[in-house]
Amino acid sequence: MKLQPFYENMMDDMAHEYLKRLSNQVPTDYKGIGSFRNSGTILTKLMLDNDSVSHYTSGMLQRPGDWIGVDLRATRDVSEISILQGRNSKDDVDYFDHAILECSVDGKTWHSLIDDMHKQYIIHWKGTPLKARYVRIRRLDSEKKNYAAVRSFEVNPVRIETLSFEIQTKDKDKAVLAFDNNLAQAMSTKMYYSSL
Repeated sequence: MKLQPFYENMMDDMAHEYLKRLSNQVPTDYKGIGSFRNSGTILTKLMLDNDSVSHYTSGMLQRPGDWIGVDLRATRDVSEISILQGRNSKDDVDYFDHAILECSVDGKTWHSLIDDMHKQYIIHWKGTPLKARYVRIRRLDSEKKNYAAVRSFEVNPVRIETLSFEIQTKDKDKAVLAFDNNLAQAMSTKMYYSSL
């Protein structure tokens, strides 16, 4: 069991490089990062799995300056970010109740996207594309000392309306995962697509 995190990270990195060489572009299999001890582990996959029931949890009390984010693995144009904090969206205590949404090219200099958010489980930013490699939510002054949890952390999510072709399937929201340039996500239903 001690080797499992090493094995999973190694397999993820090999899949990333395989798809990168195959497609000649950097895949969108982002990595979870943060200030908590378990932020660099495979537990962060739970906020990147497109499942709002599973969640990443810090496993320790939050402190001033703590943050949770993603490494996009390359500098990209970021135009949309959607985050679901907490284990659920009603009366949950495991979230940053006073936070800021930030992005950075180098992980050192951070640019604010949404300042001074109070008691927001759902965070959504959409705007003019900015260059960034890292995106995070950072805790601001708060009395809260609970764990921090994130169910979903999406950067530039692929949407049906942004595809250049039509998908014909019963579950279009899941079908879009087949076109998100991420080997960690899949679509197992039969689908058809045609050029628009």
